[in-house]
Amino acid sequence: MTTVCDTPNAVGDELETLIRSRYPILYVVSWEEERVEECLAEVVARRGKRLVCWSAVRGLYPAGEAPTGSKRMFNTATTDPMVALDEVMRQVEPIVFLFKDLHPMLRDHGVVRKLRELAQHLKASPKTLVLVSHQAVVPPELEKDVTLVDFCLPQMAELGHLLDGLVEQVARQGRLQEALTAGARERLLKACLGLTLKEA
Repeated sequence: MTTVCDTPNAVGDELETLIRSRYPILYVVSWEEERVEECLAEVVARRGKRLVCWSAVRGLYPAGEAPTGSKRMFNTATTDPMVALDEVMRQVEPIVFLFKDLHPMLRDHGVVRKLRELAQHLKASPKTLVLVSHQAVVPPELEKDVTLVDFCLPQMAELGHLLDGLVEQVARQGRLQEALTAGARERLLKACLGLTLKEA
């Protein structure tokens, strides 16, 4: 398992290295799929690729597309993971596919077999499959094809950036009664360690 927690950019740098090195399937362990998606969006922009997401409810869709988007790039049948994985194989463009919460389907032998075949295909293509889930579920058959990445909870620097943005927003609205002292800021950030960005 690759674990990178030092800075907000460390995980992005690690993911970029793995994508550039053509690791076929990355499995990101995180409760914060939005944060993972944002990180990947930055990585693919730097690499000149596109980011396409998948969920069992929406199927395949371009990252950033509103759930009610009227134009569909992919068939609605892609809510079926087997159909979606076939579509990943069919695409020829440099795309990073982010599959959200596929882990319950990894008990299905057909899905596991499809992922093994897809892994071989992806090694020689400009595409990468990224799975994101709050728990690591890797069947033994996939252990050699899947690289685990532990997407750690936000550290002090990222929490500090969030806090500064909130303080600035409250100050603009004229609701800031007094400035946040350095000591109070540090205590607040330490109290937030161990929380997701949304919880913080």
